Amino acid sequence: MNMYMLSFTSGNGNVTRTNIQDFLNTLPEVLNWYGVMPYTVLVLMDDQRDYSSPFEGTFINKLTKKFKDDASFLFTSTSREHITGYINKEVWDFINYPKSLR
Repeated sequence: MNMYMLSFTSGNGNVTRTNIQDFLNTLPEVLNWYGVMPYTVLVLMDDQRDYSSPFEGTFINKLTKKFKDDASFLFTSTSREHITGYINKEVWDFINYPKSLR
């Protein structure tokens, strides 16, 4: 399992965090997610399902195909060793003790 941060913006306002989260729920490689800010979602992934880096594999292709006309996004790997900030305890618990919902 690996943690990623997905940040996005909607050029026309049609893509919301709910749209992104609903889409993430359809992907078998996504084990869990946490909406941490209006345009940012932490994504827990089973990279073995993709058989390639999520940056080059089917995850990024699916995301681009679904939202490319309506949103721009950044997708980066993260881990508890490489993340800091000021945010609530529930977010830190998700980062420090990730759990799969699948």
